[in-house]
Amino acid sequence: MAQRLIAAALVLERTSGASWDELADPLAVTAAEAREQWEPTVAQWETGLEAERAASLARTSMLPVDSPATAVELDDWVRRHREPADLDDHPHPVSGQLQRMDPLREFLHLAGTRRALLAAHHGPPPTALLARISDREGNLMAALTASGGREMDSDQPP
Repeated sequence: MAQRLIAAALVLERTSGASWDELADPLAVTAAEAREQWEPTVAQWETGLEAERAASLARTSMLPVDSPATAVELDDWVRRHREPADLDDHPHPVSGQLQRMDPLREFLHLAGTRRALLAAHHGPPPTALLARISDREGNLMAALTASGGREMDSDQPP
């Protein structure tokens, strides 16, 4: 357990910016020895963290843009779990609050998602994630082209 605690402390300190020299002193070893012994542990932690960030990003920001069935399921769940003291008794507590994202905002959201994926990886992110973004951008562009750009007009209803 002591070794696990030391490993956790080293990972925390190293990922917080501590140098190998700073980490070596309390261990009574040289910076080279500390690096040789603990760099694989730090690298393993960072690799696992990056994978978790990518998986989390894929789960949260890559959800289907239009999913009325999910909103209806959430409406049902909220209604079933209401407390007697809850003030909001709206029949559509989730779907009634959703606003349609206009194409320009969605393009901006997708661009932000792409930047977050690139920032979360040392090197290119998984192709499958980028492909999902590109596919959605293509679908948006096709819808805008088919509508003649009317969807971008703020005067036009969605």
